Parts: sequence; structure tokens; C-alpha cells
Amino acid sequence: MLNFVRNMKVFIRKIDKVFILFVFYSIALSFFVKILPTVFIAILALFLIIGSALYWGLVGGIASAILATFIDIVSFYTTKQATIRSLIVGSIAYFAIGILLGRFINIFRSQRAEVQESEKRYRNLFEKANDAIFIVDSKGKIQDCNPAACKLLGYSRDELLTKHLTDIISPEDLTEKPLNFNKVLKGESITVERNFKTKEEREVTVEVNVSKLDNDLLLGIAHDITKIKEAEKQKLKRLHTLEILYSATQKFSESLNLEEVAYEITKTCVKNLGASLAWIGRAEVDGSVTVLYQYPNDHPYPKNIKVRWDDTTEGQGPTGIAIRTGIPQIIEDISNYPGFELWRAKATIESGFTTSAAFPLTTRGRTFGALNIYSDKKGFFNAENVQLFQTFAHQAAAALENANLYEKSTRRLQHIQALRKIDMAINGSIDPRVTSTVALQETVRELKVDAAAIFRLNPYIQKLEFIAGYGFYTNMVEEITFSLKKVLQDVLYWKEKLFIYLILREKTKIYQKIFSEWKVSRLIMLFHLLQKVVY
Repeated sequence: MLNFVRNMKVFIRKIDKVFILFVFYSIALSFFVKILPTVFIAILALFLIIGSALYWGLVGGIASAILATFIDIVSFYTTKQATIRSLIVGSIAYFAIGILLGRFINIFRSQRAEVQESEKRYRNLFEKANDAIFIVDSKGKIQDCNPAACKLLGYSRDELLTKHLTDIISPEDLTEKPLNFNKVLKGESITVERNFKTKEEREVTVEVNVSKLDNDLLLGIAHDITKIKEAEKQKLKRLHTLEILYSATQKFSESLNLEEVAYEITKTCVKNLGASLAWIGRAEVDGSVTVLYQYPNDHPYPKNIKVRWDDTTEGQGPTGIAIRTGIPQIIEDISNYPGFELWRAKATIESGFTTSAAFPLTTRGRTFGALNIYSDKKGFFNAENVQLFQTFAHQAAAALENANLYEKSTRRLQHIQALRKIDMAINGSIDPRVTSTVALQETVRELKVDAAAIFRLNPYIQKLEFIAGYGFYTNMVEEITFSLKKVLQDVLYWKEKLFIYLILREKTKIYQKIFSEWKVSRLIMLFHLLQKVVY
């Protein structure tokens, strides 16, 4: 018994309360059949039909029309107050009202369900869309946004609803492209690229499509293209790098002049690759490093420093280490690098450099110098720039080596031609003045000096007397004699009774630097030919 009562309570809870109300209404109406007139019963039955149709639609309208007709029949036979005609008309009216109202309610509910489903679907799309969606008014005030917009900008929804579009667009972007909704308000849809400013003050690039909604509201869908833009920048940067390397290769191939090639290398580093200063250091046999070329060529820094590549203190800088080891040396911060102590003041205080690098110039496994790069920008030598300069240094090394080999070959050829001319002059003329002039001309050209003269030792007075000269502006040299004791201090090469005296461009006595090994060797060979001229 207790179980039956409990089950009935559960069943009653499940039954629709409105349904119970209509059941009781129908029962009460059945009891009033014997008391109330048929007209009142018909009116009450009409309320039953309308209520059922409004609540259950077509099914409720038909069911209640059947019930109302049954009650009218009972009332007709009980009270005898109505006619058969009124009974039939009333029944038809019941069914007509029930069916029409129920059908209308069904259509209305169906359309409302479709609208609700559509709203739910679009709301779901709005909430789960990967792109940021903003709904703003005609003045740019944000009215609504989706979670993707909050994630993109780093704000909460409540924070965004208090902001204007000008609060989330970067000032530079607004200056370049001010907000203008005139076209959108006229019904046009526009697409524009914008730079949004996040809560963390970080900029993101988005492509926004803006269209008009009802009530002068605007819908903006923003697609994040920051990564795409970064990828495009990287592609353009790589393309620019390839163009620079290709252009440099072309320029290197256009000339085999060592100085011109060195000029193009250093100029490209500054003009195209963004360095502040570039210079090429050549490793000399004595351990010193000679500046082959620099750009800008008027910068004082390379001229005011002394660099070596041996194990001395001056060889512990990036240039010396790069030449010794063949490994690029990157100095992120010159002010804190221990090996830069000798040059730090001139590099940082006088020149304003913050970072530098030395890239070895290596060909055929031999390092013959270094490409030195300086910049006043911190972080200039990132991984990408290091790779770029290293690749460029390989190209530069090959170009410099080719130019150097070409110049050596040209010098050898010129030397052979000079010796041949002197030999032909000696064998073709008996006039020592002619042969002396030819010999001196070739000597000046071969050694790249301004003038040259031949003096012969007079053993009786122990002085050097003028024989011939070339390149002098006056004849005063012909009247000059030199004491042998004094001249011996400046002799370059002296043998038996012949001495060659060269007037040099340089006024200081730095013969070891002016006359490199190739010049000394040519002097010796020229000397043997000049012996034939004199004697």
C-alpha cells in the first residue's frame, strides 16, 4: 500500500500541472451541465478549446473540440434548451476554432523554435569562433565581443565593454588610417589591416572585415595575421639578403683590382648590411695586421689602433683570435669584453660602438686576414646576421684571393717585360745614357716610386757620383755627390762599385715596409742588368 502511494506521488509530480488543471476544468464543466444553461456551457467549452489550443497546439485544439462537443451533447439531452441546429453549428465552431488556433500556434511555435535555434547556432559560432568578433556602435564604442577577442587582446569581456576602438588600436595606426565608418553605415562592407595594442602593450596585426548590422551597429571580424606578416618580413629579408649577396658577387667579378674589391666589400657591409664601420685586416708575416681598406674611409678608428695576430697582448683581440683560429669572434658588449681592453676607449667613447665581430678570411684552408665589423646597435649580431656576415666573408675571401693572385700575376708579367726592355736597350744601344734612361724608367714603374738615379763609386775620392736620373723635376741631382761613409747607413743594396739610390714618396726611412720581398727581389734582378749599363 505504501509503495502504491509513493508511486502515485511520483506519477503526479511528472504530470503536467496545466494538464491536471484542464482535466479538473473539464470535470467541473461536466457537473455544471445539469445546472447552467446550454449557452453558458458553450462559452465555458469555448474557453477550454482556446486554452488547450494555446497550450498544446493543434492536438490540444482538436481534443478539446471533441470534448466540448461531447459536453454540448450531454447538455442538449439534459436541459432540452438547445436545438439540433445550434448543436451542429456549435460543434463545427468548436472544431474550426480548435483547428485554426492550434495550427496557428504550431506554426508560431515552429518559427519561434527556428529563430531560437538560429540564435543559438549563431551565438555558438560567435562564442567559439577562432577570429575575434566585435560589435560596436556607430561611434566606435564596443557593445559586445567574443572570447577570441578577449584572448587576442588580453582583456576580460567586462573590460572590453568599457573601451572604445581607439583604445585598442595603436596610435601610429590611427594616425596613418583614422577611423571612418561612413562607407559601412551606407551598407558597404570593407576590409582593412589594423595594428591592435594588447593589454601588455604588445602589437598584433589583424585583418578586419567590417559590415553593418541593424540599429546602426557594426560587426567587425578580426583575423590575426601577425605570424603571416612576420613570415612575409622574414621572406623579404631573406630575399634582400640574397639580392645583396648576388649583387656583391657581381661587383666582385667585375674587377680584379685588390683595392677596388676591398672597397666594395667594406662598403657593402655598411651600406647594405647595416654596419657602422667595416675594415679588412691583412695578416702580415711579422705578426702584424695591416688595414687593407675601410669604409667609411675617413673614420679614424682603424688608423688609431694597432692590431696583431700573434700571441702578443695586441693579438688577443677578436681580429687576432679570428685569424689564428679561423673561427668568427662575436663581441656582444665591447664595454665588458676582457680582450678588448687595449681598444675599448677608442671604440666605445670616441667611436660610439657597442658591439663588434671579426670574421676570418679563409681560402684553401689558409686564413690570410679578417673582416672586422662594428655597430652602435645592441644585439646587432644576432644569429641571422652572424650567418649572413659569415657567408659574405667567405665570398669576400674568395674575391680578395682572386684579386691578389691576379695582381701578383700582373706584377710578374710586368717585371718580365721590364727586364726584357732593359735587356733589349742594353743589347740594342751603345750609348749608356739611353740604356740608363730605359733602365731607370722601368725601375720607377716597377717599384712604383717617384724618381730614381744611378750613382757610381769613385774609388779615389770615396764618393758616389751621378751617372743618370729619371723622374726629377730639376737638374740639381746631377750636381749631388754622396760621401760613402754617410751613404752606407741608408744603403738598400750595394755591391762592388754600383749603388742604386731611390727617391721615395715616403720621407721617413721605413724601407722594410716600403720595399716588400717582391720589390727587393726585383731590385736584385734589376741590379744585375744595370751592371751591364754602367760597365
